[in-house]
Formats: sequence, C-alpha cells, structure tokens
Amino acid sequence: MALSSMPSTPTPSTPAITRQDLNELILDIIKVHPDANDATKLQGKRHRALLNAILDYVDARGGSGAGDGEFAFDWTVPSNAFGNYSNNETTFASGMWKFLHRDTPPTASLTASNARRQKGSNPAVTLSWDVRQGSSQLVANVVNGSNQPTPIQRFGSLVTTAPGNVDKSFALQVTDARGLQAIATALVQYRQLGFIVPGTLVGGYKGASATAVSENLQFEGAVGLLDNRFMNASVTCEGQPIVIAFPASMLTGGTQPTIVVNTLIDNSFTMIIFPFTNSDGFVEDYALLVGGNDLFGTYTVQVQ
Repeated sequence: MALSSMPSTPTPSTPAITRQDLNELILDIIKVHPDANDATKLQGKRHRALLNAILDYVDARGGSGAGDGEFAFDWTVPSNAFGNYSNNETTFASGMWKFLHRDTPPTASLTASNARRQKGSNPAVTLSWDVRQGSSQLVANVVNGSNQPTPIQRFGSLVTTAPGNVDKSFALQVTDARGLQAIATALVQYRQLGFIVPGTLVGGYKGASATAVSENLQFEGAVGLLDNRFMNASVTCEGQPIVIAFPASMLTGGTQPTIVVNTLIDNSFTMIIFPFTNSDGFVEDYALLVGGNDLFGTYTVQVQ
C-alpha cells in the first residue's frame, strides 16, 4: 500500500487500520526519514519504540490484528507517549494519520555575490539559491520577485542589480503544495575603506596635494570596508607620522575623533576634510588625520 493511494484525512468509510497497514506506513516513513530506521540514533530509537507501542495499542483496542482505530482519543492534549505531539483530532485513527504524515516545511537559502562591496562598484549581483522540499512537492519558487523553476531543480542563480550605492535586501520565497513556505534573504552592502598608515604612503603628506593623498590611499594600508570609524590597526613607522583616513560622514558632529596610540590618547593629530576618489571612481569627503610626531617602531592605533 503506497501512501499516495490513501486519503490525507480518514473518513467514516475508510477501511479499518490493521497491523499490516501500520507496518506498511512505517516502511514508507523510513524511506523518507532514514534516521527513523537507525537504532543507533536517538531519533531512530524513539521512533521505533513509539511505532511498536502504537501497533500493540491498536491491536488491544480493536481486536487481534484488526483494530479499526476509530475509538475516542484526545489528540489536542500533548502526550509524552507521542513526544509532546498534538493535533485537533478526537479519534485515534484520524489523529494517527496526521501523526504519521506530519507536514515538514521546505527549506531555502539565498546568497548574493560580492555581498559587501565598495561604493561605486559594478552594480551587478548574482543571486544563488538552494531550495529543498519537505513533505510536499514545491509549487512556487520566487527569487527577487521573479518566478523560477520549482525544484526538481533544487539550486540555481540569476543576475540582477543593486543600484544606488545603498544597501539592498533580496528575498527568496518557496511554497509547497500544502501551503507551507520558507523565506530566505541576502543583503548587499555598499561601504567605504578606512586607512591607518605610515605618513610616507601619502607622499609625505605635509606638503602633498589632496590629489596625491587620494591616489596613495587607494592602494595602500586599507583597514577594510567600514561600518563606522572605530578602527584598530598595527602600524610600523620609520621616522614617519601616523596617517588616518575614513569617510567624513562617520564623524560625530564634524568633531575630530579621539586617537589612541599604544593605549595612550595622542592629541597631536590634526584633521582636514578632502574629497577622496576611491578605486571605483566614487567621490566622497574623507576625514584625514595626521599625527604630529615622526615615529619609529610598531604602534597599535585606535580611532574612537
């Protein structure tokens, strides 16, 4: 007896549930959930013990090998005997059918290429998804508002854009034949680089033009793409000042931040604001801070 040949919910005309029926249902469940047949795993031990108890219970209540299962049974109260499972049925047969055919939802994951990128980057985004059906066939797979094949094909990708140098969230929603859904999201973020470098990397800064500063910062000493100005870095100087740069929008009220060098506050830094052109051609005002001392050795630097 295959699962597909039986109704999803028993009716008064449903044939009696026999031990053989339940045994065949158990075999079908094991095909879908292999762990249920593995006595070395906790899931398998509990599953096998519970199903054996069910067989004995139906026999005892309905006669040897011929219990119809239609005796009263309150499934609305979670029971330890059924792993705290409950449903809204009031007879053993109808509730047991739901227990043996519990709906499991689909699963979904979504990723975006180059998800954390520099402002001015190419706006193209490749979205990749992986969707898996649960207990029912998938009927809809919508990625970024676009209908995609329902898997059979369990993974795929599409190319779209995240324009405007602003963060953008993309969504995947998958639905199965029972109406169960899974939703996944992927976020693309645009950020700017921060820098903590020895002064010679900006052309000796003190007499350099803003253009020279910008050109040198693009390629040397990047701390990383920033969410805020609170950077930490180790800098080795050979008779040079420490130079720090980050987007001016990260300043608090335009006020110069506190700089800590080797755990001590360093008040020698001076700040200017200049237009910085990054390696993708995006222009944004940067705060540039230059230490007032030529240093030798390696220093830990914090921007607070």
